[in-house]
Amino acid sequence: MRQRAQRRLPDDADIYSREQTGENEVGEPIIEWSLIESLRCRFDDRTTEFVREDGGERVTRPARITVFGDVAVEQGDRIHLNGSEWYEATGVSRTRDHRRGTVVETTVELQESDAPEVV
Repeated sequence: MRQRAQRRLPDDADIYSREQTGENEVGEPIIEWSLIESLRCRFDDRTTEFVREDGGERVTRPARITVFGDVAVEQGDRIHLNGSEWYEATGVSRTRDHRRGTVVETTVELQESDAPEVV
């Protein structure tokens, strides 16, 4: 069963979150990034493009990762994918099993980003 899960989630993601750790001498907040979770995921890049038939506009779906269960990720967090590329979380949606009251899948929409200064 673990091998099947590895095939369905072939990518690695490290999630970094920012937090205010103090203020500088002029009262501006000091923001630091720290690793909050490492996990297996499935990465879908933004190759899905189509043209709407009703309006003719071109639509590009954003890159995204999908993980099983609930993940401590929020909009604005940074994701380091497969040890090479950096993305910012621009949207988070959770699929719930309402009978059990649990999150079964989390999907995070991504936008390319720079690497944060990590503590």
